[in-house]
Amino acid sequence: MGHQQLKALNLINLGELHVHGGEYGAALADCEAGVGLMRQVGDQRLLAYGLQWLGLAHHGLQDEVLARRYVGEALETALVTRSPPAILGVMAGAAILLRDAGARDAAVDALRNVVRHPATEQGRRAHARGVLDGMGVGSDAGKEAVPDEAALEGIVADLLAALSIQAAGGTES
Repeated sequence: MGHQQLKALNLINLGELHVHGGEYGAALADCEAGVGLMRQVGDQRLLAYGLQWLGLAHHGLQDEVLARRYVGEALETALVTRSPPAILGVMAGAAILLRDAGARDAAVDALRNVVRHPATEQGRRAHARGVLDGMGVGSDAGKEAVPDEAALEGIVADLLAALSIQAAGGTES
């Protein structure tokens, strides 16, 4: 990993820590700087990660238009990587936006897919379980098949559509 890529990743990681700590202004500054560097470096997987946290920083600041824009871009960027761990990680971020917008069913479906997919990184799986527990639903997804790459693409398309509906003011039960 080159110097600029490492610097960008560290800035994004700091931004993530700030989001978890409720320090959204600091998160925004770090994530914007990290995403800017990552765009220059060209690592699409880490760019998707950074865009997700940039979106969640905007969400914390209650700027839902930018939150959806960046998380949507993160989903699209993750798809380009064809990396299930990248796609699944960003799906969890999109689910948080949907949950908070009242699209509970879409959020639960996305989070359960994150939990049950074997390519999900452990930290993301634990976070998704925690979000599901906080919603009062279990992470048990039953005996459903683990989504393959094509199914993941379909799930992401559904998430992008749900984010668009929520941005337009629609709701779901």
